[in-house]
Amino acid sequence: MLLLARGWRPPFGAATTIYGSVGVLIGAVDAYRRPAIMAASVLAGLAVDGLLRLLAPSAGRPRRFWAAGAMVPLVTWSVYFAVVAVTVGIGWSAELWTGAIAWACLLGLALS
Repeated sequence: MLLLARGWRPPFGAATTIYGSVGVLIGAVDAYRRPAIMAASVLAGLAVDGLLRLLAPSAGRPRRFWAAGAMVPLVTWSVYFAVVAVTVGIGWSAELWTGAIAWACLLGLALS
């Protein structure tokens, strides 16, 4: 998403399409036994589309680009872990899954 946002303003639905495609392909590996995970990918894509629409990051706006770099992983993985927690249970300690989200945010910020 950072590469798309750097070059041009992606249309609303671009993240949903990308996330949804990945969710369906990952679901195929598991024989579609967990439809909630596929739905979570679409939900996360919609949230990322809204975030990108709100921030409007671009190479000419470095602070917004950095904010998007940190917030896109936050939204993506928060939605994923929330759906997993509700449907099957995370099975990790709170420090581990929140740390995974924090590291994803820091890496997104560093990449931006």
